[in-house]
Amino acid sequence: MNCSERVLSLTLNLLHDMRYLPILFIASLLMACNSETYESEAISTAVKAYDAQQNQDNGRALVNAYLQYINQNKDFADKNTTAAALQKAIVVADEQKLSRERTALMHIAIRDYYDEADTPQNIYDMAEGFKEQGNVFASQAVFLGLAEAFPDHELTKKASAKTSMEFQSLDQMIRGLAERMFNQEASVIDKDIAAAYVNVCEAHALTKPKDEQSPLYLHRAAEIARSLGHVNKTMNIYDWLLVKYPQDSLAGQALFLKAQTLDDLMDREEDAKPLYEEFIKKYPNSPFADDAEFQLQMLGKSDEEVLEEILRRAKEREAAGEQ
Repeated sequence: MNCSERVLSLTLNLLHDMRYLPILFIASLLMACNSETYESEAISTAVKAYDAQQNQDNGRALVNAYLQYINQNKDFADKNTTAAALQKAIVVADEQKLSRERTALMHIAIRDYYDEADTPQNIYDMAEGFKEQGNVFASQAVFLGLAEAFPDHELTKKASAKTSMEFQSLDQMIRGLAERMFNQEASVIDKDIAAAYVNVCEAHALTKPKDEQSPLYLHRAAEIARSLGHVNKTMNIYDWLLVKYPQDSLAGQALFLKAQTLDDLMDREEDAKPLYEEFIKKYPNSPFADDAEFQLQMLGKSDEEVLEEILRRAKEREAAGEQ
């Protein structure tokens, strides 16, 4: 069964189930089935394997290929193309009952197509997906977000019934997890609670993108994700901030930290360089401007050379009477 045939077959089965994305996506998908020019070699290879043998392993590989394509086009310049790739991935995830992959796809659908009519249902389904996976905090956060973002929607009563009495709001949940995150006696971070904190902060921004606290929560989520060593998650959140909140005061810091993460944690100096340059050009008066200049100058240098430069500058400041 080819791409168009699979989509048409599944669409007929889904027309009576409003849990799925708008038919606009189906239309975009059908157009994309007739024009695969945007697809990567990885997608083409995965499509052939899935068409030859439709099982969970091949389905997961194909969904991941689509996710990689979508994540590589974070500027979202061509909404029709990314919508088509997204819907095609959802079709395969549904066919093969790939719960985790479908949750990740719902995340993208809600984040990038928030104004679609099916967003409340997609949020509800995402919360149910987290619940099925045993991710209690994420499920509770998304249910709370649905109730707060769409208080008059018919799904809100169902969502409210599935939230615990411990937290009455997303903000309260975020504060509560922040307080639990650090073990004061051992002076260490509770990694499980920290990971939950990141998920809940993301849930806030996902379900309430226009709330003034959402950029701040994303910023904090990125900080914690980075401290946990979750580099890909960190980069995704920085991109989220930069794309969705370009005018926010935290956007500049996100740009600098994205460059620094590429440079220091991912050993991708060539990718970091243009971001440092962009940051210096856009934010010359930022408190991080000098740091960006220094990082830019240190690209390609050995650890010994960097340390030597740091010591040299420290001596210069000491001689000048600076702290």
